[in-house]
Amino acid sequence: MGLVKISVEDRLLVHELLARYAHAVDLGDADTYGETFAEDGTLRITFNNNELKGIDGGRWTGRKVIRDYMADTWIDTKLLYHQLHFNTNIVIVDAGADWCNVQSYSMIAENISDEQQIVRHLGLYKDICVKIDGQWYFKDRSYTEWVPADKKQFWF
Repeated sequence: MGLVKISVEDRLLVHELLARYAHAVDLGDADTYGETFAEDGTLRITFNNNELKGIDGGRWTGRKVIRDYMADTWIDTKLLYHQLHFNTNIVIVDAGADWCNVQSYSMIAENISDEQQIVRHLGLYKDICVKIDGQWYFKDRSYTEWVPADKKQFWF
């Protein structure tokens, strides 16, 4: 995987997009969460364990639908304010003038109690990001929870 050349400004704005998404989840900000997606954007979530209201390979399309998913699923759960989402090893794997494909690792840490913190999920995001009127959005954001290599592989 070689270095894909895009402007420093665009590279930083793409990184900022991933950070705004994570902050929106952690703070329960459904509006900002939705605004990270293009109007016709798609969110795909695949968990090995059905932890979010029976979701297994869930898919939501459209900014409002994605925003409402966040509001209905996360804001009403005990997980809000007890988890932190981390995106690491962010790599732009392909790009054009107004789009890029991004891969990043994800770790979700959870505060169980004052004495216990755990890593709740490890996974991989594969994103197609688009630049519309100078702003970067997710066109397609796909999360796959990591499971041992003998059961599933998530790389291209």
